[in-house]
Amino acid sequence: MNNTYNVDVTMRQEKMAPVKKSPVVNQFDVITRRYRSFYANCWIDRSTAAKFECLERAIKEKSTSIYTRDVFLQEFARRVDLLLDSKHFRDAVEALVPPLKPYDVATHIVVLGWKELEEVLLHEGYKTLRSFPEWTEPIYGMDVLNPYLENPQKMIEDKREATA
Repeated sequence: MNNTYNVDVTMRQEKMAPVKKSPVVNQFDVITRRYRSFYANCWIDRSTAAKFECLERAIKEKSTSIYTRDVFLQEFARRVDLLLDSKHFRDAVEALVPPLKPYDVATHIVVLGWKELEEVLLHEGYKTLRSFPEWTEPIYGMDVLNPYLENPQKMIEDKREATA
């Protein structure tokens, strides 16, 4: 009787299909990936305004009832903060010819994806940064990201110093 039970349990285990775990999807990366595909098709207009329009279109297309535009902006600001916390990044951007504002450049790097952000922060990618014409304006101004930034007062002070 004990043998029958073991055979029966073994047969049931063989018949059961393995449970596939769905990969965890980072919605921020889904939106920025979609943005990059939209922007890649804008080969005539490579301005910051075009980047903004492509990003807004990607947000509208890929946002959900849970992952809203506000949640996206919160994550966007968090990643901008990561870049701005790096003194090396800030110094490298200010040393570019022409010198640029770290906040403006950070908004452009964030939409390039996590790998590029990681390259700049962890693998000294800030040493190889070069200036692009559209990097003179941020994709999202401080007025949009200010509620989500960790240290917005420091940004305002930096902006005052840059204009003085």
